[in-house]
Amino acid sequence: MKVDWRPYCPPIRDQGDCGSCTAFGTIGCIETKLRILGKQVDLSEAHLFFCGGGNCGFGANLLEILDQAKNGICREGCWPYRPKNQRCRPCWHWQRGAFRIKSWRKVDDPDEMKRLLKQGPLVTAMAVFQSFLHYKGGVYHPLKEDPFVGFHCVTVVGYDDELGAWLIRNSWGTDWGMNGYAWIKYDTCLLYRMYYLEVDPEPIEPFRYSLFEAIVNFFINLLRVFAP
Repeated sequence: MKVDWRPYCPPIRDQGDCGSCTAFGTIGCIETKLRILGKQVDLSEAHLFFCGGGNCGFGANLLEILDQAKNGICREGCWPYRPKNQRCRPCWHWQRGAFRIKSWRKVDDPDEMKRLLKQGPLVTAMAVFQSFLHYKGGVYHPLKEDPFVGFHCVTVVGYDDELGAWLIRNSWGTDWGMNGYAWIKYDTCLLYRMYYLEVDPEPIEPFRYSLFEAIVNFFINLLRVFAP
């Protein structure tokens, strides 16, 4: 059996020099699930990360990020992502066109993971080893005496029992891996828990801006660019 949601995934993103993987992994899951439903939306990783207690140097707790996603995530145009620490200041009327999740739950059983992946992507945290930074293709597994680098959040977008691997979507740009994706061998990288997100298919408020609101949001984002 195999599942591959790559045709429904949004373009691969690059988190840059900021430990914001929890936001990218979560939004990668949400946006793909919405695309499966026919809704193409670009949500703001900056909103989710910085309003979820994130810090570029220390990252963010995945469970706190998932809880923050229940409150809603504005569109990328409302708060464009930059890999530098920022205060939680979404644009004016950020709820317009914003989406949220209804709930989330952890999944520890591999068979249930596969069953849920047939419906859409999941979110997970995995152990990263030095060799993973240089992955280019094939089924990945850590090398012998491979130095441990840290933990990293990714979106799981499929699996293949013939390969014996999970298919993950990363946030390190398209130059990494297989155009931003990787196959991870079962029972490696401490990849033993995933998170199922129930996404609300309808926006918090309809997506429409008046000319005045668009101008205000433009200046808010301009201030962010020059803020220290």
